[in-house]
Amino acid sequence: MSAEEERLARAEEQLARAEEELGAEALVRAEEQLARAEEEKELESADAAPAQAPEPLRALPTAAQVCCAAHTQFPVRMLNCGESELHEAVALASTAVEFWKGTDYLAKVLDGIVKLTYDGSLPTFFESLTMISPKPGVPYVSDHDGARIDVRTSDGLAFSIVTQNLEGLCRKGTARRNVIVNALGSWFRPHVQSGMIMVIQELALQLNRPDAEQRAELDANLAIVLETIDRDKHDLAAETDGYTGCLIYDKLAWTHQTVKIARARSNKFSNAHLMSSVPHPARSVWVVNIHLKAFGPICAQATIDAAHTEELTNILRRVLEANVGGFPVYLCGDFNNASNKGQLVQRALDALVR
Repeated sequence: MSAEEERLARAEEQLARAEEELGAEALVRAEEQLARAEEEKELESADAAPAQAPEPLRALPTAAQVCCAAHTQFPVRMLNCGESELHEAVALASTAVEFWKGTDYLAKVLDGIVKLTYDGSLPTFFESLTMISPKPGVPYVSDHDGARIDVRTSDGLAFSIVTQNLEGLCRKGTARRNVIVNALGSWFRPHVQSGMIMVIQELALQLNRPDAEQRAELDANLAIVLETIDRDKHDLAAETDGYTGCLIYDKLAWTHQTVKIARARSNKFSNAHLMSSVPHPARSVWVVNIHLKAFGPICAQATIDAAHTEELTNILRRVLEANVGGFPVYLCGDFNNASNKGQLVQRALDALVR
């Protein structure tokens, strides 16, 4: 018998004696002692019981596209990047087509940011969008433009999310590699600010070589990016997915936990990161680094949409199971799909309940 059970037994005996011998006043004292003993026993049982994991939320959030409406991917930019003979051929052919048809004739809206929110959830999140694109003195660093959203919440939290596909910074030794590396500072530094969260797709390209070589390429390119964009020492931290992508964030503003999400039938990842505010840990947001499968230019849009809906369903299932707090979710990155990204994600959410 435990100490708490012994105290409970003694209290019950005192209660019985009080009823028979001691009268009303003693009865009250004995009842109080019994109540205290029962309370202590309940606390002891609660401490001994294993913690129960919270159940996943059963309600589904709603998807809304935050970005992008403007073109984000420009095939002609890959010329002289040496990704592969096929990519070089596509870039060369794209250059010829656009010479006759006009600049950006083949450009597409492949990248996006989609927000997921639950009905009635507070605080409210508000976004303003800035595209990261070439301008005088700022040459492009990839065949993709980037995007930044500045987020403010109704309870005063402010931060930014940046997304960018870097297409491997071009291959080492190719004609554009040094140009692109030298341009990283002017491309990114205006967007590196306090509270920043950045997700990068294809920081390294898929090499189809041993894992150690893949990780070495990824780590080397990450070192280049951090050295270039963090010269002013913004106290940035980084985490790669071990294959092609990475997360960079302001470590003074955020702590994070990662849910690793492998792409179906691929070695690539679309990892989800729970970012929690350092000053206010209860204020959290999920940022998911999206990189969906690429399809050729002659593939039907309906086929692409169906494949990406399936891929997103897998990602969303993992994220929503982990999101027991019901925090807002931002899906950011290269969707490799010209359809409306909000509608695409909503179809994937709807598939979860069918």
